[in-house]
Amino acid sequence: MDYYMIILRFVHVISFVIWAGWIFSLRLWIQPAVEAAGPAGGAFMGAVTSKTKVITTVAWAATLTIISGLLMMDHVSGHFDMGWVQSPQGTVLIIGGLSAIIGFSYGMLRVRPAATRMGALAGQIQQSGGQPTPEQGTELQNLRATIKKGGNIVFQFLVVTAVCMAIARYVH
Repeated sequence: MDYYMIILRFVHVISFVIWAGWIFSLRLWIQPAVEAAGPAGGAFMGAVTSKTKVITTVAWAATLTIISGLLMMDHVSGHFDMGWVQSPQGTVLIIGGLSAIIGFSYGMLRVRPAATRMGALAGQIQQSGGQPTPEQGTELQNLRATIKKGGNIVFQFLVVTAVCMAIARYVH
């Protein structure tokens, strides 16, 4: 039994479920509900980002997904042997891995800072009476747009990643 791969696969799958689960839920259900709720939706997202550890949890889950995926790929490929890399299964896994890394990078560099700022701004607004100033309102709108666009981009990369992970075993 290959305990190394069992542990890596467990970490990889569970962390991907957390990461992709949040992104898929955000994109498919939470964002539309937040937009439909108007100002109350903004307050909800502000609370989610400032009062919970979702941003940190998802960032760690994404990090663990990528690290465990790279370690598994190194193991099954014979340290990235070109014969394996160029095989149909290797190619599919490489595409999936690159897609995850690009989505992760975009999320960490673009979405996470905006979500963190939104949480901080929501806290400031709450402390000052619950109504944003015009400047804060504009900043919130810009942050929401950045998060929405970025979330959509990360979502698309994670769809590619999920498809590649699902089919790789069956590609020969």
